[in-house]
Amino acid sequence: MPGPPLVAAAHGTASLAGQATIRRLVDLIRSERPELTVSLCFLDVLQPDLEGTLTQHPDAIVVPLLLSTGYHVRTDIPAIVAKYPQVRVTPQLGPERALSQALLTRLQQTKPPVAPRSIALVAGGSTVAEAADDLAAAAADLAELTGLPVQGLTLGDGLTAAVAALDQPAVATYLLAEGFFFTRLQTLCSGLAPVAPVIGAHPEVASLVLRRYDDEVSARL
Repeated sequence: MPGPPLVAAAHGTASLAGQATIRRLVDLIRSERPELTVSLCFLDVLQPDLEGTLTQHPDAIVVPLLLSTGYHVRTDIPAIVAKYPQVRVTPQLGPERALSQALLTRLQQTKPPVAPRSIALVAGGSTVAEAADDLAAAAADLAELTGLPVQGLTLGDGLTAAVAALDQPAVATYLLAEGFFFTRLQTLCSGLAPVAPVIGAHPEVASLVLRRYDDEVSARL
């Protein structure tokens, strides 16, 4: 018997490539669990939004398609969900080994001319201080997986110098989809290091979303 609907809540983006990437990820989730109702909504920029989606699915489990804590996790999503007593929210996706596995796949896709000796794990950044802890944990896990030193960094004026200071680096993109942040990352690291694609529609991510959902279903019992 199918469980409650799964609402995947993603960052919105004006990037058509980014929109397509998120939709491919949601299609991958649906393909893994075809009997489950899976709806996509956006936390900014695009429609449908979370509140409108929960109106249609007032008993849903919301899985934030977010890699770390931040404003949406701490403030935005809880404020909306509070209006729907039967709705439950899972933790964000990261940090998790599944994301590290996906990051490794994307790094391997860059096919650099020489093997990297270090990795810059670059995230968009957040005004929430605890997001830095999530990034540090993600960097430590990727280092354990790859056997290379990994430095967690965020987009900003100091990124170029930080990447340039690393030993023969590759850039692991800690972003789920294309958009403003990915374009800026490519610009800031141009000529310094190969930049891996976004995490995107990776099977490890789809399975992680369903694990988050299943854990919340079990917690309801």
